[in-house]
Formats: sequence, structure tokens, C-alpha cells
Amino acid sequence: MTITRVPRILRTAAAIVAVLAVLGASTSVALSKGLSSLPFDDGFAEIVVIVSDLDTRVAQLIAATGWREEGRGEVDPAVLARWGLPRTATAREALLGEPGTARGRVRLVEIREAGAARRIRSSAMPWESGGWAGVNVRVVNIFETFDRLQREGWQGFSDPVTFDVPPYRVREAMLVGPDGFVLGLLQRVSPPLAGWQWGAAISRPVTVFATVADPAKARRFFETDLGIKVRLQYDGPAAPPGMNLFGLPHDHTLNMTRAVDWHQAAGRDEGTIASIAFRGVVGRRFDTDNGPPNLGLFMVRLFVTDAAARCATLQGRTVGKVRGRYTAEVAPYGRLDGCVLESPDGAWVDLVSFSGGGGKK
Repeated sequence: MTITRVPRILRTAAAIVAVLAVLGASTSVALSKGLSSLPFDDGFAEIVVIVSDLDTRVAQLIAATGWREEGRGEVDPAVLARWGLPRTATAREALLGEPGTARGRVRLVEIREAGAARRIRSSAMPWESGGWAGVNVRVVNIFETFDRLQREGWQGFSDPVTFDVPPYRVREAMLVGPDGFVLGLLQRVSPPLAGWQWGAAISRPVTVFATVADPAKARRFFETDLGIKVRLQYDGPAAPPGMNLFGLPHDHTLNMTRAVDWHQAAGRDEGTIASIAFRGVVGRRFDTDNGPPNLGLFMVRLFVTDAAARCATLQGRTVGKVRGRYTAEVAPYGRLDGCVLESPDGAWVDLVSFSGGGGKK
């Protein structure tokens, strides 16, 4: 993945804009919000999605969201080995992001020569447990965005709905796109969303969510094992009667409950990991085969101060599974130490830090 850096001599906004015009929108440019703004122990840095056709999916996702391509290249074989892929496998990737921030990036990966692949959470409903179920993104007008994505081929579980998660009132809708990637559109109704800087029509992912079978076990994995504290909780009716976000039967919602933990180590209202458990409804479980080469959202990557030490501490102690350590080149960050984990519900997590240095560059 090629990274082009803006020279330090270019201090003014006008000069940077001029350089961007020459380089083109698809070139990755390290601005003032570069590596120094990465969220260390402060929410997820990126999500990783396996796709069937990289070029097509990049174009589709940019058209849908307004994100920018920051670069593309080959995946380091050391990463593929830690993912459990055969030696014959190769992969290329593209990194997408909301302009103006290093948070919430989306890494699309196309894997070749690794055998047959199926969709992760194939034809799953939101209330069926296992793996990562999708991401939440912020929008200004959910109705206009929902209609536009439908015209582009995305399919919703319901039309937008308004509901309360105290202290918030929100509007949400979830849509399934190419390779089963789920975007949860989120519009804050109250209190007003103050200070949010919009860099695209659809924001970067602010929450990644997993539907879990055992909320206590999921809480232990994310809060106790990974140290990502709970910043907000909900435990109550699954949804109001009638049309609901999750595609639940309208006449049974009052007999169902939903428990949600929102995890964020720094307490920030983004970079959040949400675990959701439904009671009173039974479906399939998707807690196995959620990794490569299967297609869809499979992993969340978080920067921590010392990934190797975390990995050693968790070995044999986590309620989840330690898949192992690796050291590899991961653009645009450079050489990283990584620790790949799997939650009790089969959601993959990659803890990373700068190789040899642990913390921030």
C-alpha cells in the first residue's frame, strides 16, 4: 500500500489542498491527523471486511458513503498466516476512511487461492448470535439516506424507526449490502449531536456490534479480558410493539427483552463495541467459521500500548480464544505487533501496537 506524505514545509491549508489536487483522491496522505491521532486504548481504529471483488466493492462503498480511498496494496503473508490461511493464499487490500480523521477506518481485503468462501452470518437476522453483526454510522437525514441506499441495492430489515435508549432518542435502520456487510444508519434526535465534524455524507463507523448468546460471558471478554470498560447499558424490552429495527415479529416484541453493553475504554461516544443479547427469541448461532476466507465483516482492530504483553497475559486466561501473535507490515502504520483473539461468540479482535516500541509513535 503506497503512502505519500505531505512535506513539513507545507504548513498552510491552501498548500495542502494544492498538493491533494495533484496527488488525487485515492492517494493516502498523512496530514496533521496522522499516526499521532490513532486511538490508543481509546476505541477501535478500524474494521476489516473480506470481500469477493476488491475493485468493485471499493467503488460501491465510496459511492454509498462518500469515504475516501487512502491506499491499497498486498497483505503481508505474516498476517495471512496468523489468520490461518494456507501458504498458497495471497490477498490485496484497500483502506477507506472518512476524510479528516484517522478513526473508524474500513479495510477491505480480497483473498485469493485460499479455497471456497461463504458469507459470514449468511442470511442472518440481527437477533441471531455470533460474529460481528454490523457497524453503526451517523447520518444527518436517515430517511433520505435510507431511500438512496435502497436505490443502490442495499436491503433493510425494516424502514427507519425512532426509539429511546436513555439518555438518547435516536432514529435507526439497518441495511445489508454487498458480501453481507451491514450498515446501521444512526441519526441522533436528542440531545442534539454537538461538535461532530462531518467529513462525508455517511460518517465513519462509530460502533461495531455483535449479537451474543451469553451477555455475561461477552462482558467478561470485552471488559475483564480486554479492559474495555462499559460506558452505557440497556436492559429492557427488545423493541416497542409494531415495526422495529431488528425484524422481530410485531406482536411478540413485548415478550422479548434485549440487553446491550456499549464498551469504550476512554468513555468516548465513538470507537464503541456493543454486545447485544436477545431473550425470548431463538434463531441460529453463527459462532464458528467467522474468519477468512469467508466473506463479510470479520475483525475489529484496536491499538493498545503493548500487544505482545496483552497476548501473553490472556493466554490460557481469556474466556475467548487466543489465536496467536504476529509481527507484520500493516500500511499505513508500518511494522506492527499483533495479537489475534476470538470472542466466545466467534467475533475476531486484533490488538496491535508499534513493533518494538509498544505505544504511540
